[in-house]
Amino acid sequence: MAEEAKQPNAGAIQPDIQAPSPTATTALDELRTRRKDYLKYQNETQAAALGGRASFLADVVTWENPVALGDGVGLTYRVYAKSHEVSQAVQRLQENGSSDEVTNLGVTGSFIYIHGGGWRVGNLDSEDLTCRRLCHTLNLVVFSINYRKVPEHPYPIPITDAKAGILAANERYISKLSTLPVIICGSSSGGHLAGLITQAVVEGSLNIRLDRTALRGPVTVHPDHVPIRFKKFYNSYDTNDTRGEFQGMASNMRDGVFGTTACYGCIGN
Repeated sequence: MAEEAKQPNAGAIQPDIQAPSPTATTALDELRTRRKDYLKYQNETQAAALGGRASFLADVVTWENPVALGDGVGLTYRVYAKSHEVSQAVQRLQENGSSDEVTNLGVTGSFIYIHGGGWRVGNLDSEDLTCRRLCHTLNLVVFSINYRKVPEHPYPIPITDAKAGILAANERYISKLSTLPVIICGSSSGGHLAGLITQAVVEGSLNIRLDRTALRGPVTVHPDHVPIRFKKFYNSYDTNDTRGEFQGMASNMRDGVFGTTACYGCIGN
């Protein structure tokens, strides 16, 4: 038996929440360094898991499809299928393949997942293990959605990017699996985006089918509207905005991410 890959120290502080580096010259320099460290940490964690006790998740098949955003900008979303047989059946849906072929393989639903990262870090790799486990354990077809990050891409860009990715996946695959439930889930800031998408569907401004919403530690309260009894525990936007390394960035995020309370209006058709 191959030796299990060494797991990273679970007690270590993740790079995205460590103290600022004394070598950073601006808040944006610091953020970009943290993004690289965060991705490195996540990739090492994933490699250790897939090479060790979670090696069974390596059998999950993944591929990516493009999302056209205009002006030459493009993202991709990632699709997860439990086996090669399932992946082939799902990919044939692009060429008028049969949805029965997919359901006959025991697929239980379409699962849209939006990663977290405080709207500022993270990508399709950062929660890859979560998507693999959901796919493998529940035999779901998982669609992992990406979006551009603040502060370089302020509100409403992360929201409209998420919408575009979901619409692309819906047109190519999800709408063709009409007998299966459609679930949307997001983690942290991804939960914020999943909540906005759900609101838009309920309001009728976004024409896709959603049957269930699961929000995983979502950010749902504007910093200005935290209940008084919790204010002393929820002050990072104010305290960080006065620190040299992050001066102005908190305000940028406060206005950019939460800029309009009814921001789901921006994601309608």
